[in-house]
Amino acid sequence: MLRKLIALAITSGLAKKAWDMYQEKNGARPTASAGKARRKPASPVTRRRVKPASEKS
Repeated sequence: MLRKLIALAITSGLAKKAWDMYQEKNGARPTASAGKARRKPASPVTRRRVKPASEKS
């Protein structure tokens, strides 16, 4: 169990270093501008109507 924890710590540290280097090279992730974020709210999910079991033929 201790070996797994050590391996996890090492790999997560390496992954963080790689991610930080990637962000420095390619810039930070783009974010939505305030205008685009407020333009249109998410559309509600429309559900299909199903007849009750007593009305099915």
